[in-house]
Amino acid sequence: MSLDGFSMIPLCRELKDNLLGGRIDRIFQPNKTTIIINIRQPGKNHCLFISVNPNNPTINLTEAEFNNPETPPNFCMFLRKHIEDGRISEIFQTATDRVINLAIDVIGKGGLIETKVLVIELMGKYSNIILLQDNIILDALKKIGSTMSRIRLVLPNKEYFLPQDPDKLNILTTDNNIIKKLLKDSKQTPYKFLLQTFIGFGPITAKEIIFRSRISDNITIQDLTLTQLTQLEQNIIEFKTLISNNLENPTLIINEHNKLLAIAAFNLQHLASFTTQSFSSISKAIDYSAKLIGEYIAPEKETLKKIVTNEINKLSNKLIVLEKELALAQDAESVKKYGDLLLTIPNSNETPFQEFILINDWFSEDPYNNEISIKINPLQTYLENANAYYNKYNKLKRAQELLVVQLTTTNSELTYLKTIEASLEHAEALSELREIKDELILENYLKEQRKFKPKQKVANPLKVITPDNTEIFIGKNNFQNDYLTFKLAQPNDLWLHVKDIPGSHIIIRSKNHISDETLEIAAQLAVHFSKAKNSSKVPVDYTFKKNVKKPNGTKPGFVNYTNEKSLIIDPNFSLIEKLIQ
Repeated sequence: MSLDGFSMIPLCRELKDNLLGGRIDRIFQPNKTTIIINIRQPGKNHCLFISVNPNNPTINLTEAEFNNPETPPNFCMFLRKHIEDGRISEIFQTATDRVINLAIDVIGKGGLIETKVLVIELMGKYSNIILLQDNIILDALKKIGSTMSRIRLVLPNKEYFLPQDPDKLNILTTDNNIIKKLLKDSKQTPYKFLLQTFIGFGPITAKEIIFRSRISDNITIQDLTLTQLTQLEQNIIEFKTLISNNLENPTLIINEHNKLLAIAAFNLQHLASFTTQSFSSISKAIDYSAKLIGEYIAPEKETLKKIVTNEINKLSNKLIVLEKELALAQDAESVKKYGDLLLTIPNSNETPFQEFILINDWFSEDPYNNEISIKINPLQTYLENANAYYNKYNKLKRAQELLVVQLTTTNSELTYLKTIEASLEHAEALSELREIKDELILENYLKEQRKFKPKQKVANPLKVITPDNTEIFIGKNNFQNDYLTFKLAQPNDLWLHVKDIPGSHIIIRSKNHISDETLEIAAQLAVHFSKAKNSSKVPVDYTFKKNVKKPNGTKPGFVNYTNEKSLIIDPNFSLIEKLIQ
């Protein structure tokens, strides 16, 4: 969900108010599209989040926490070398475009002050982070050579050129009479006119002006009535005034499924039928939107999901093959029967010289249909053919035993991977993703290039407080499940899990009496944090934690439990939203 250039205006102002004069303390790169800059101010520290994820490029102040790789990527190391300990002397936006610039003063050779500029271009798939000095590129997160673009090179030691369209105008500096003349002369639709004439307009902003003007978005400007044209002119100029006078109201638009539809620096009347949430700053709006769309964790989360999905698909296909082979192996008794019948032939040492033999079936229970045709090797004796069938029978019996073991092992592994799949669905923090990644490495589903050191401390499980002040804990992955059940929980705490479906371990802290309401809430949480969250009539088992055991040698998250009772739960999404917001 990209911001347009006009939403960048209050964002840039907010960054100036908080960061100007601040010292860059540390720089991190959690993943290939994200840079985190910690900035110190007197009495206050700030965390600047920069993402060039093509699906949601952004820059904003954040309070989110991040896990960083032990070995920083090269670009992160380059930024540390050039701008750590520098002072932010200027923050400015390129016209009304989606480009924010941080001018940073650093001490150079001979103790002289040098100014370097960190350029953040937030333009969808073309988003980039570039470090300049004297308008010469020092380095870039995404290097663009001549094979990738013939128009604009982004390489070290090359001159930096703005990515904007030179033919577009800055609406804030364009005279109103010129705007009116451009409108009257245009043969485009109002939507195309706004997007192609002025820097900073995105689809959401253009649609908003058209909606406020009460005109169709597919009629050309030349076909507008004089009244309609006047309305369009007025709304464009009013919008210009709104932006110029800092009259923004940072807003998120969310649909009934809690999906983010739009983010803007002002109210969006054309989306008024959906839920609107206002924020005190554009950074807070962006930060909240990240929770809805998973911006902070998307790149690694998608990678892990792909790995797990591929493994699940491989195991599912393997199961199909094993089940077919087992069905064939289970025909072993018929094969033995052929051998037995061939031995009933009086002259078993004779060679039949035919491929099939019709023989009386002594095992048939049908007195009227007791003949059977058996395929044989015409060049072998009846005895040799019988022995061949006995050998095949013995192979099939051995195969049956092996196939049953393989099926059991494959089913167990598939169930385990589905627990990881369920954990990934609910992973919201990078620490949770790191735990899942560590687990995949430990179980040999993922290779780590460096020598792997498992993380010592497990992230705290999610905690919910019920209306009667009872604590409920939720394990959001298998590491957390093991920690919660076997280290954090007490013997008389109540343990819950969706029956026979991958999901979280849930613990209700022991009290003299656990109310029915609290038990219902815990069961709702168990369903929500499982693969059954979109199902109905879901059985949830519960028992005392002392009845839950982990067999030796089993995978993370696997347990056996006894003395359980069950509840049948229909998911209550509104309740869950209130509990975990």
